Amino acid sequence: MSITYTSPDHSPEDPGGILKESLAMGAAFPGPAADALLAWTLRLAPEVDTQAAARALIQRYGLVAGSEDTPHAQLIRLLQETADRGTAFAGAGRRRGGWRGRRGS
Repeated sequence: MSITYTSPDHSPEDPGGILKESLAMGAAFPGPAADALLAWTLRLAPEVDTQAAARALIQRYGLVAGSEDTPHAQLIRLLQETADRGTAFAGAGRRRGGWRGRRGS
């Protein structure tokens, strides 16, 4: 199954332009920032490296993390953290649990 995005802001690094649209809202972006970042991550194609995509978007959109405590600033900081650290948690990319996890050694 293939998804076709009609947004003119669509790119492999920003499917459907979801982050560009969120960031363009500026201070009017209602948040939560983590939800927007999660939606972006889930839209990325499996072959797209999340860390590289985050770096590309920071450069493309000219993003600079500020010290404000707004949803807009939080989204920029989360995207910067993704660019710096990659996946959000150590177990990312590995399945855990399931019948093999419960099986005796």
